[in-house]
Amino acid sequence: MKYKIYFRKPKKTKILVYYSYEENDIYLKKILKNNFYIYKGKYELNLFTLFFTIFKTGIFNIKKNYFINQIKFLNPKIAVTLNDLNKKFYEIKNIDKKIKLISIQSSQRFEPQYYPLKNSKADFYLSCGKYFSNLASKYINAKFIEIGSFRNNFFKNNLSKKNSLVFISVFKLNHKKISPGEVRILKYLERFCLKYNFKLNIFGRIKYNSNLKKKYKSIINKVECKFIDNNKVFHSFYNLYKDFDIFIFERSTSAYETTALGKKTLVFNFYNTDKAWYSKHGMTENFPMDKSKAEGPFWSHDCNYEDFENKIFKVINMNVKSWQKMSNSIIKNTMIYDYKNKKLKKVLNNLLN
Repeated sequence: MKYKIYFRKPKKTKILVYYSYEENDIYLKKILKNNFYIYKGKYELNLFTLFFTIFKTGIFNIKKNYFINQIKFLNPKIAVTLNDLNKKFYEIKNIDKKIKLISIQSSQRFEPQYYPLKNSKADFYLSCGKYFSNLASKYINAKFIEIGSFRNNFFKNNLSKKNSLVFISVFKLNHKKISPGEVRILKYLERFCLKYNFKLNIFGRIKYNSNLKKKYKSIINKVECKFIDNNKVFHSFYNLYKDFDIFIFERSTSAYETTALGKKTLVFNFYNTDKAWYSKHGMTENFPMDKSKAEGPFWSHDCNYEDFENKIFKVINMNVKSWQKMSNSIIKNTMIYDYKNKKLKKVLNNLLN
């Protein structure tokens, strides 16, 4: 993360973007286009604002007063963030009630994550679906609008090679080992690909160096396997849309995104394989979030290989219209799809005009 130092008095801006990640905020730039300022919080320092703050109020509560003065100098009409869990963003309302706050949900959420936001206020909270609107509304006072995944809405379901399959891994370095459920899925996929002459593609969150490849090869070594690196956070995953039409997950927000987009998706959340391991790593939730059923047409929490194979072929053999009608009826409360973010654009236009 590059740290920036500014020397001049901040210029007024119509729109303030409260920083999340550069790779994430680049999507906001596509919509805002111009006349906005990205406030990077602890990753930036404006010396004019700093000296002004010290002169006015001294060093007591300097961080708080610096933030207040920076917002006053920028004097935005709108403040928007993709960092919807950052309490500091909501404090802008305490500085100037006239500033319209737009908070955009950037990933799936669980209720404990909202606890620190109790009694927070915003003008708009744009959620992935009604399920999250209901959850967030317990802690944030705002008008809730369901827009789906802000990033996912920039993409469309490109035609790809028929029956091209990719498995999305959730392995992280701090996991130290591939999750027990993923091991089981990989074993199933190896058997499936070998039996039906599919090529196995694996996409992960980190770079597949030789050591990590060895971990996977110790599990799957009978079929050809291609490892696809996540070179650009929030970008590389969406590049898969043009190359694959069947997505298989253990768990991920992206499973909702692919389903909402219209990609054929299967989720095998086998956390029952080792509940203690999953609990330790905070990975115990199931898919879909607002359903209690352990089995569904394109997901399972515990199935044998024969059921695994049957689910894949049922999804493969469904025509596109039937798939979309069935899958969207199931996830519509947790993820919708708003191509080109028309709803967000409407909110922005109404506030700026």
